[in-house]
Amino acid sequence: MRNRRGFTIVELLVVIGIIGILMALLLPALTTVRGAADMSKSQNNMRQTFMLMRDYASANRDTIVPSLFDRTDATANPAPGKVRTDMNGTAFAGLGRKSMGTWADILWTQAGFGPLTFANAGTNVVAFRTESPDTRFYSQQPGFDRNPFRAAVPANATWKTGVQVSADPKINANDFGSLFTSDIEPGLFAANNFFDSRVTADRAKTNHPYDARPELSNASGTYFNFGQIVAPDLSLYLIDSRAAETIDPVDTGTPAPFTVPEAGDNTGQVAFRYNGDSCCMLLLDGQVRNEAKFMNLTELEGFANIRDAVTGARTYESDPEKMSFTGRGVRLRHLDLR
Repeated sequence: MRNRRGFTIVELLVVIGIIGILMALLLPALTTVRGAADMSKSQNNMRQTFMLMRDYASANRDTIVPSLFDRTDATANPAPGKVRTDMNGTAFAGLGRKSMGTWADILWTQAGFGPLTFANAGTNVVAFRTESPDTRFYSQQPGFDRNPFRAAVPANATWKTGVQVSADPKINANDFGSLFTSDIEPGLFAANNFFDSRVTADRAKTNHPYDARPELSNASGTYFNFGQIVAPDLSLYLIDSRAAETIDPVDTGTPAPFTVPEAGDNTGQVAFRYNGDSCCMLLLDGQVRNEAKFMNLTELEGFANIRDAVTGARTYESDPEKMSFTGRGVRLRHLDLR
């Protein structure tokens, strides 16, 4: 009988080393492929959102879906907008108020995606019929991924307690049910608050153009339609967010949503959650862009779109060098001005 020769320790170590090298080479590639797939799914969600926005516009005289609405005073704000529900007439503290909401609530209701029903605390049934699912839902259904108004990946970071999301106290109090509060939820898309539809004193703090230019408000109301947008191929509606379903088009003060946060700091709201530290954004011509990390709002818009709040005049018209800097070719403010 012949003796069978086994593997030596050296041979085993060589094989293990080769496997380790192959894994080290393949894992980054697999991570890149997965990241590209996540980004592609998020972009498809944005495209579906735009299709629903066009359906909404067709039914509402070409109106662009408002980023925020408040119908607690229907006399002051009778324009189109669906109301958020609450549980059996009792609102959840800190999770949104009845008759107030965001673009996601309007489109969720219009598309008839609900109801999504579950038992809250084992006693009360909550049905998301006229509001987009929020923290209450995702705390019990973390794997739910059939909401086109969110990203394909978890945000993986909760918003720092006590840090303001907006200069508007109602947004900070989460009266619109729009804040991100759990790291198991899918990442949010935030709508540009240039499209805030409210006619309240609070709205002035979100940099809405009609508050600085009341002559336009008297003529046009608080809603924009697609025909009013000068360059829809440059005008931002949605962007990946770490904080809320809306984002203010400002770059100074507290907070400054478009300022990139330092490591460990949760004050920057834009989420760069895809390969190469990039984010997705939806423009008003239906184009979905993937944009590499930027440091501030001026890097997106350039100097040419910095204007006087009252007159709309370009602030840097007398400085050719600054006027020639157009940034990334994306606009968030003064979308109705040339």
